[in-house]
Amino acid sequence: MHTHQWIITYKVAKYIQDWFTNLKHERWVGNMHAKINRGYMCSKCNQSLSPPDMSQFPLSQMADTFHETVIKGTNIENLYLTATSDEVITLKQFLDSQTEPLDCIIDFLNLMNIRKFRFCESSGSFVAEVIRQINKDFNLRRFCLVSKGIGIVRRPEFWNPIKMLGNQLGISVHKFCTNAKSEDDAFLLYMAMKSGPQCYIVSNDEYNNHRYSSGPKLGKQISRWQSLRQLVLQPHGRSIYQKPSKCDLCVHGSLETGWHIPYYDGYKKFHTAVDSWLCLRRLE
Repeated sequence: MHTHQWIITYKVAKYIQDWFTNLKHERWVGNMHAKINRGYMCSKCNQSLSPPDMSQFPLSQMADTFHETVIKGTNIENLYLTATSDEVITLKQFLDSQTEPLDCIIDFLNLMNIRKFRFCESSGSFVAEVIRQINKDFNLRRFCLVSKGIGIVRRPEFWNPIKMLGNQLGISVHKFCTNAKSEDDAFLLYMAMKSGPQCYIVSNDEYNNHRYSSGPKLGKQISRWQSLRQLVLQPHGRSIYQKPSKCDLCVHGSLETGWHIPYYDGYKKFHTAVDSWLCLRRLE
């Protein structure tokens, strides 16, 4: 349970709570509405959970394997299925040209569509405000917009408010555009993994197809990495995105210390967007 990403539904979590609290020879108290704060502390019992260990992800190796299996393809049937050979070369040149690793990769089209931003001259202002919020929440400084090569990203007026924000905050924002028929999602995932453990991705896409295409082992690694490094865009409300999990989405604890179990709350089914925990404490 400690090594597998095992997220249950609210209904199952409630069954577990009831089972523990109804034990005849042991006294347990359960709370279905625990949250984990920035100090990895449970909001109900004040017990500290283990912080996420990013060293569990060999990101450079993961990126290289993803590059071969998904971006390039491993056989004649899927060779360059998600990208052209020229794009693969351009991608390498782009990453090699970076003086420092990127901190945040943003799925531009996904952002525009989910937040219902208009594709117009003011689009740059919308994007700048999103970047401002991410910088405030996570202190990230090197951003990249990944998108299919649509015209708006190539217009100077789009970049004016973003450049102004960059001068204010001391951040840099780059762009990487793919062909219209290429799968820009694959580039986004690769760039983020290649950039290292500090890099976040911004999208509400779960990337199921790419995780499946990369194979069961790498797919599972990517899923766990997403849960700690993906900002999930929200279509409604003042909150632009749901922050990633503060801890590994696995069962924490023991019979002696108690249990903390992540679960899906209500309608939320996005596999990385889990911030509800069942807190179980053993009473003396």
